Formats: sequence, structure tokens, C-alpha cells
Amino acid sequence: MAIALVAFAILAPLALSGTTAEYAFMSFINQSAQHNELLDYLMNAFSYQKLITGVPLLAGICAIWCMPSLIARRGDILICTLAAFLTSLVSRVMQIFIPDNPRPLQDEALGMTPPFDISPEFHDLTSFPSDHAAVFIGLGYVIWRFCRPLGVIALMFAVLVSFSRAYMGFHFATDIIAGGLLSVIVIELALLTPF
Repeated sequence: MAIALVAFAILAPLALSGTTAEYAFMSFINQSAQHNELLDYLMNAFSYQKLITGVPLLAGICAIWCMPSLIARRGDILICTLAAFLTSLVSRVMQIFIPDNPRPLQDEALGMTPPFDISPEFHDLTSFPSDHAAVFIGLGYVIWRFCRPLGVIALMFAVLVSFSRAYMGFHFATDIIAGGLLSVIVIELALLTPF
């Protein structure tokens, strides 16, 4: 948890300043926007379709819940899962109080091309940190914490879902990394509770 706290503290100022490396990464992934309609459609589906994105991770939570070797840890699994969802609220509160950080689609200096069927003028909150990444990476982390093999798959899926948010121009990479780190911090803090 200490590593996650330090990484978050270092990442926050970088994310809010708009680094050259981050702009280069966003420009690189934006090259395919409106050039590959199938890729735009898939990234849109991963970004918006809760059935596609949420069900596999919740199925993973159910799988670890039902594992005979983890029956005694069900209380911890429940606390961690609730903490993963709570991270979305923590992220939203941070977005309200952190200085405005435009989303990549709205950042005029970046000049991103929106993917098919995406309007650059519909988000009102700052992009840092990503609440989607906080929840999805948080759920993947919960699964990984209790079952490493299944957790690796869950984390890879969560990163793919989170990457779709960057591809769509809703978040910078640092927003996503910060959301993931935030979820790890909140989940680990939740486990320190005396329940």
C-alpha cells in the first residue's frame, strides 16, 4: 500500500500538468480513431456496455466467493468488493476538488480526433482520476488478491476496459493509472478496519 501511496503522490502532479510523454501516448493511440470503424465500435462497447464490462469481473468475484478454500475469507472478500465500488465515490469527490484537468477530447493542445459516434463536448467533470478505472481495476485487484491466477486474467480485462476509456478520449493514461492506484489504496485501507 505504501508503494501505491507514493506512486499516486508522484502521479497526481504529472497528470495535472499534461506531460509531453502523455500527449505523445494519446496521439499514438488516437491514430486509429475514425480509421477503423470496428475498433471504434469495440472500444465504445468496452467503454459503455456494462454487461460486457461488469459481468465478467462480478463473475470473478462470485467465483472467489464460492471457492471452498476461501470460505473463511468471505468477510474480507465482501469488504474489498465494497471498497472497490466505494473508490468510484472517492474518485468523484476528488474530481470536484482537484483543479480542472480537461479530458483528452477537450484538450485543444492535443487535438484528438474523436472516434465514430463520440462527441467531444459531453463531459463536465475533470478527467483525473478515472472513476471507471478505479472500479474495474479495483475489482480485478480484489480477485487477484484472493486468487492470483484468476486475478491476472481479471486485471488484464480491467486494464483493457480502462484502456478503452483512453482510446475514446475520456481519460489520459495517468488518469487511469491513478484510478487503479486509488482503488488499491482504498481496498488496502478497508482491510485495516477492525470488523
